[in-house]
Amino acid sequence: MSKTASNKLILVASPRFGGQSERLANYLFESYSSENSADSIVVACISALPVSNCLGCGSCAEGEGCAIEDNMHDWCAMIDDADEIMVVSPVYFAGPPAPYKALLDRLQVYYYNYKMNDNGLAPKRPLTLFVLGDGGDPHGFEPLVVCTRSAFAIAGFRLGKVFNGVGLYDEKLQDLALNPENYEYQSASGGTNGE
Repeated sequence: MSKTASNKLILVASPRFGGQSERLANYLFESYSSENSADSIVVACISALPVSNCLGCGSCAEGEGCAIEDNMHDWCAMIDDADEIMVVSPVYFAGPPAPYKALLDRLQVYYYNYKMNDNGLAPKRPLTLFVLGDGGDPHGFEPLVVCTRSAFAIAGFRLGKVFNGVGLYDEKLQDLALNPENYEYQSASGGTNGE
């Protein structure tokens, strides 16, 4: 029985071009491409398609969509088309970097549709988070996990797995892409990640 092809989006949440996040995203692309040649896999960098901050104007609450004319329309198209999303993000003071946080806040455009139509009852598509950084923050990165889980939930995704790549560089990043189960994150509550 053949597996149905799917559309995977690898979102690079770092504001930097060519850094660790982009390197890991490319390793993930290579790994998934070799395993699933029929799948469509897109790597999209937030630094290449930046978005403005949410203005809280309420335009999306009125059913008019987002009033800001920028790259968010492209992001929404990619998100809507994705059967699965993998986010590769650095951690900044336990949370998301500013450009990624702006994108997460702009997912507000999905909120009113989510609230009015399916109330979260529709099946969710899978979302995976790969966390990178130098480490040393005594507060960890739970806020990054929570922000990602919450914002993408209203866009129709369920955060299933979180992988801890904090402190990994060079060949260890490649190992993270090839053997992510070795880096599975356990939530602060002690439960399995993503639950």
